[in-house]
Amino acid sequence: MSAQPSSSVTRFYEELWNGGKLDIAPQILQPRCTTHQLLLGATAEPIVRTPEEIAQHVIQWQSGFSDFKFVIRQIVLGGDRCACESTFTGTHDGPFMGISATNRRVSIESISIYRLEEGRIAEDWVLTDLYSLLNQLGVLPPLPELLRQWALGRPHQAPAPAGPIFPTHDGP
Repeated sequence: MSAQPSSSVTRFYEELWNGGKLDIAPQILQPRCTTHQLLLGATAEPIVRTPEEIAQHVIQWQSGFSDFKFVIRQIVLGGDRCACESTFTGTHDGPFMGISATNRRVSIESISIYRLEEGRIAEDWVLTDLYSLLNQLGVLPPLPELLRQWALGRPHQAPAPAGPIFPTHDGP
């Protein structure tokens, strides 16, 4: 691991995501980076992606939120791991996750744990407040209303997205 283990993680947020410098992806990510997308109430298979595929994931977010920004709230280091709490903000001004632009401003929290090899991100575990995002986009009602509907036997029927919410893994 490098002398500054959080360096690649900081660059991941500040340069790759916020700065849109897609060409730095190979400098901060291992050639095969494994992502564990931690979704509440669901099990998801790990996704192995190249730095170029991760750069494409950034482009997908950019197309849905042209003014998006991540703010790192805190970083905690331990061994080959780096945990990061961050806040994502942006205006939903393009299609995203199959949802047409709403022009709504969103703010969501995320916690990620990164495992580094040779100073580059090799694996991450990501927990994002997806419910909050979908609520702010108008796809899901506020939690009290959702629970009230459920208690009355009328679970909320969200419109089906036009495409996958998260990328799938088709092979190694």
